[in-house]
Amino acid sequence: SSGINAEYGVMVMMNDLPNSKDKSILLEVVGCNHNILHTAVTTCIPTNEKVNPDKSATDSSSTGSPSRTSSAINEQSFAPPPISKRDMMQRAGFYPVSSAPGSEANPPLSGWPGIASSPSSKSKKTSVANNKGLYILTLLLRNADVKPFLKTLLTQKDADGYTPFMYAIRSRAYPAAYAIYDCCCDLVDSDSTSDASDSEKKAALEELLCPADAAPLSQPIYMLCDNDNCSFTWTGKHHITQDIYECKTCGLMDNLCCCSECAKSCHAGHDCKLKKLSHTAYCDCWVNGPCKALVAGDQEVRMSLFKQLLKDTNFSEQHNDKHEPLLFNLLQTVIRQMHELRKAQSAPSFRTREVRRDSNAPPTNLDPPKFCSEALKILLADYRAVKSMLYEGCIDKNNSSSSKGTFSRNMTVLSSEEQRACLQKQSGTAKLDCFTYYLVTKCSAEMLQVLIGTLKSCSARDKEAMLLTERFIRSVIRVFIVLSLQVATPAKKKSVHIPSSKCDQVFRSLPHASIRLLAESANAIITPVRYGVSRPCALIPLVNTTKEAIENSNEFFSIPHTQRR
Repeated sequence: SSGINAEYGVMVMMNDLPNSKDKSILLEVVGCNHNILHTAVTTCIPTNEKVNPDKSATDSSSTGSPSRTSSAINEQSFAPPPISKRDMMQRAGFYPVSSAPGSEANPPLSGWPGIASSPSSKSKKTSVANNKGLYILTLLLRNADVKPFLKTLLTQKDADGYTPFMYAIRSRAYPAAYAIYDCCCDLVDSDSTSDASDSEKKAALEELLCPADAAPLSQPIYMLCDNDNCSFTWTGKHHITQDIYECKTCGLMDNLCCCSECAKSCHAGHDCKLKKLSHTAYCDCWVNGPCKALVAGDQEVRMSLFKQLLKDTNFSEQHNDKHEPLLFNLLQTVIRQMHELRKAQSAPSFRTREVRRDSNAPPTNLDPPKFCSEALKILLADYRAVKSMLYEGCIDKNNSSSSKGTFSRNMTVLSSEEQRACLQKQSGTAKLDCFTYYLVTKCSAEMLQVLIGTLKSCSARDKEAMLLTERFIRSVIRVFIVLSLQVATPAKKKSVHIPSSKCDQVFRSLPHASIRLLAESANAIITPVRYGVSRPCALIPLVNTTKEAIENSNEFFSIPHTQRR
C-alpha cells in the first residue's frame, strides 16, 4: 500500500469523500483488526537502519522539542495546493499523459508536496516510501470529513490491544506517532471548554493516546523506553556477557536465545523467561523470524516524543505490568546496558573484532543504545516521576515521615495475628531501598546530583517535597548502614569508598533534614539493645574492599525475594 499510486489513490478518496453518502467505509477494519489509521501507520514503519526522515520536518533543538505544527511532517503537507482530479489521475498513471494537451511525456513529481525525486539507493527509496506513508497518514488526520470519526479511530485497538498511537510506537514509527499525538492534542484543545483545568485536558489526552482499559504492558512511555535496538546490531556474531532469554513461543531454546531488548519488544507477551545459566552469547532473535529491534528508528523524534509525553500526560506516574514505577524500570535498564557494554568492551575478542560478512545475517553497524541513559537524566529532573518513585510502598502519603515514638518497657505482647495486622499498616520500602542502592552503587555521581537538585529545588517551597526528601534520606541511611558495616576499616586510609562518598554527598547537600534523621536513625538502632528488646546477633562477615561489600549486599536489596511494597 506504499508508493506514488497509493498516495494519489488516498487523495482521490479524500476528494470523493464529501460527495459520498455512506462514510462508514472509514470505520472498516482489515486483518489484525487494523482500521485505516493502523494501516497508514504500517506504511511508516522503518525497514532500514539508515532511514532518517527529513530533518526539516523533525528538527528539534538540543534542549526543546519540535513544535506541534511542524514536528512530524512539513507544514506544506498539511495543506496541499489545489489540483484538478484529471491532473491528479495523470500523475498517478491512470490516464496516458499524452492525452493532456501541452503536457510533457514524463511530468516531474518532485514538485508535488511530500514527493521527492526517485533515488537510486535502496535506503533512500525506503526513506521516501516512509515519507509518503507519513504524508498519507497526515492527509487522513487533517481531513475535515474524517474528523467526526477521529475519536473512534484513535481509540480503536487492534488484535494486540494497540491503538494507532501505541502501534506506531511499538513499530518504531516515531514520526507517525508524533503526527497522531499532534492530532490528539488538537482534538483536546478544540473540545475543551475555556474553564477546563489542566488535569481534565491531560485525562482527555491520555484517553485518546492510551485508553484506561489498556494493558500495563502497552503503556506508551514504557514502550518508548523499551524500544532500544537489538544487541546483535552492535555485537554481531561475537559472544558477550549479557542477560539472555529463551522463548518457547518462538522456538528460541537450547542453543538459541534472545537479548533483553528483543525480549521486551519482539517477545512481549510470549512464554519468554530469563535463562538461569548466564553465559556469553549473541542474540538469535532474527534466526527464527523477523526481528523488530534491528531498526532503531528516528531517535531524535523518539526523544522529542518522550519529552512531550512527560510534559503533557501523567504516564510517568503509572506502573508497568511488574508494578514498577517508570524511574525504577528505567534505572534497571540503564544499569544492565552499562554492565553489558562494559563487559563487551573489556573482552579482547570484541575490541579486535572484525566484521564477519554473512549474507543471511542482519546489519551490525549500529551503536549501543543510549536513549535510556539520556531519558533517565530527564526523569531524575522531573518532580512527578521522582514523587512516584519515592512514594513507592507508602500507604499514607499525607504522613510518610517516621514515627518518633520510643520503646516502652511495659509493651504489651501481641499475638501473631495482631503483629501481622500491624505490619500491614506499615509502609514498605523494598523498591525504594533497591532504587537508592542502585543509584548509589551502580550509577555515576552525576545521576545522583540531578536527583538531589530536584529535591532541593522543590523541598524549599513544598511541604510534600520535604516529606519525600526525608523518605529518600532515610533510604540512603539504610543503604549506608548495610554497606559500611561490611567494610573493615583499614589501618591507613588510602582511598575513599565511592558509595560512602555518594551517601555523604546526599547528607551534605540536604543538611537540614539529614542532621535530624541521622540522629533519629542512630537512636533507633541502639534503643532496642538499650532496653533489652533485641539481643546481640552474629556479626556480618567483614570484607576488605567496597566491591566485595556491594556483591554481598545484592541479596539484601533483591526485589524478587521481597514483597511488592
